[in-house]
Amino acid sequence: MDIWLLAAAGVILVLFVLWRRSERQKVQLADKCRTESFQHQQKLDELHHLRQALEAAAFVTDDLLLVVDADMVVHYANQAAQKLFGTLENPTTLIAYAHSLELENLIKESQEGAQGEVYEQGLHLQDIPYNTRVLSCPDYIGIALTDATELRRLSRARQDFITNLSHEIRTPLTSIRLIADTMRSPAGADSEMSRTLTKKMIHEVDELNQMAEEMLELSAIEAGRQVVRLVPVPLAELVSSPIERIQEQAALKNLHIINNITDNIIVLADKEHAERAVMNVLHNAVKFSPGEGTILIENTMDDELQHAVLHICDEGVGIPPHELTRIFERFYRSEEARHTPGTGLGLAIARHIMNAHGGEIWASNREPPERGTRISLAFQRTDQKLPSQS
Repeated sequence: MDIWLLAAAGVILVLFVLWRRSERQKVQLADKCRTESFQHQQKLDELHHLRQALEAAAFVTDDLLLVVDADMVVHYANQAAQKLFGTLENPTTLIAYAHSLELENLIKESQEGAQGEVYEQGLHLQDIPYNTRVLSCPDYIGIALTDATELRRLSRARQDFITNLSHEIRTPLTSIRLIADTMRSPAGADSEMSRTLTKKMIHEVDELNQMAEEMLELSAIEAGRQVVRLVPVPLAELVSSPIERIQEQAALKNLHIINNITDNIIVLADKEHAERAVMNVLHNAVKFSPGEGTILIENTMDDELQHAVLHICDEGVGIPPHELTRIFERFYRSEEARHTPGTGLGLAIARHIMNAHGGEIWASNREPPERGTRISLAFQRTDQKLPSQS
């Protein structure tokens, strides 16, 4: 009997030990499951935050972003892509969504290359040029399309600028060389001829100097080196120095400059930069005015905006209405200006300067019977006293 009791007790003890071990294993397994579940949740949260960040980045970019699979089914299109192609509510084929066989062929071409390499090529969608980049992954293909309209326009403008500048530099240099050769010849010994040639040489050097100053000014603006310090300045002072500097060029065309600026107007301006803006506009007026004409400089008041507006008026042929805003673009040369020396930078620089002053610049055609163009520069008026005044 005791033996059976001992045996039963042993069996119970073994079963108890096994049960305890099983319970410990269950607890350990539960702890492991909880840990793994927590880690998976962390990864899911990280992926969710990453998805939100990627969607935010895709939303704010102007590039068109698409994700397709190997069967050319579109699974994702960002906001910019949906503006062009329409809302993507469900996965659909690329050809049905973008209506572009050229885009589909481009993606297929990219798949022929090595995975992980970006394939780049240009194409047109709805008559808009795009720079297209394609990246093939094992399961999906990413496509980014960047509108290349402005880039191509600037590229053409820069190429035209380089071509024009090369021509414009060659013209005065050739003229100076011819003048120098004439002055060395017996004809140059005549005092009247010498004075005429000297005036011509000064004019050509002034043109070269104007080109150099415009390019240096543009370089400083684009590099962010142009610092504007606004102080009270008489509006008349911003005009007097440019008039003095332009007189010789005006005299070569027998142009008469009339200065009707009111003396007691004070504006906030950086004198050096503001004079450069006025000089660029005045130089433009001299360049496009016919001989024996008049350049009028006057001012008006904009009481609502507290601006003093400087007007520089020429008697040229005027500007076509559709070009009145474009003449302030970098490198832009209107049809009328293509046969006139210059870089196409002067008015663009003047616009940058006026923007930095918190002012404005615009162009208009003069009302008949007057003819020509009026360029207007609006400076902020101030009641502050001049630094020299107590």
